Amino acid sequence: MTAEPWYPAVAAAAAGDDGDQTRLACLPFCYGRWDGAARAHAFVGMSERARPVLARLYADGAFDWLDDPAWFTAAVTAFLDGGPA
Repeated sequence: MTAEPWYPAVAAAAAGDDGDQTRLACLPFCYGRWDGAARAHAFVGMSERARPVLARLYADGAFDWLDDPAWFTAAVTAFLDGGPA
């Protein structure tokens, strides 16, 4: 991977802070190949893909289960019981 022309700049950016510019600069590490299709996927509609996730994450009651250990235990138990044998 170090032979890729973008690698030195991205590796240097990875040592930076956790700001938006650093995350954008590190996007090539998130793809197996940093070609036109990967760049299009990475940059087109980043915020559009995140909107449904953020809406649920910040919704009222999203973390109410933290105050109910019985609910959490039941959910984990159901997940594990329905998992692969």
